[in-house]
Amino acid sequence: MRIYILGALLIVLAGWGYMHARQLSDSAIADFYVMDSKTTAELDVTASCALVADDFHGTSVSQIRGESVRQELDKAKYCDDMQKSIARLREAAEAAHVQLNVSYHNQQNSVVYASDHRSATVDVTYQFDIGRVHISGKRTDQLVKRDGKVLLVQQDDHNEVSLVMR
Repeated sequence: MRIYILGALLIVLAGWGYMHARQLSDSAIADFYVMDSKTTAELDVTASCALVADDFHGTSVSQIRGESVRQELDKAKYCDDMQKSIARLREAAEAAHVQLNVSYHNQQNSVVYASDHRSATVDVTYQFDIGRVHISGKRTDQLVKRDGKVLLVQQDDHNEVSLVMR
């Protein structure tokens, strides 16, 4: 009889462990945004793109000199645009013989979990200074946990881009 009880207990614990491993937690989300800050500040496109799910979809609305620019993004376009933007900024800094200073900060304002805790919607504000370009914005991210990894699957980003005169 004890063997049956022990077996049942092991099955319950294994099920609980399996479900828990697939759920998002406050610490997993915080870790995701620490990594997002780190990879963005280091201009590490490969590491930044590793945080994005293959089925990612996003929208970006940027205000640039009073004009609104809207983009629909999938993972390939998101990563390609990031790579090209960083390359252009590095080339401009090199041509001007100046160091490309980078500063990036994000703040989670609210987190709303799905009922099963396998996904969450996170409202984020951020400031990104790269060279003389200043970007500030608000975005809504949808995160999921897949295979033990937190990934960005959807993003709605609204930002303002300005040139800082020195």
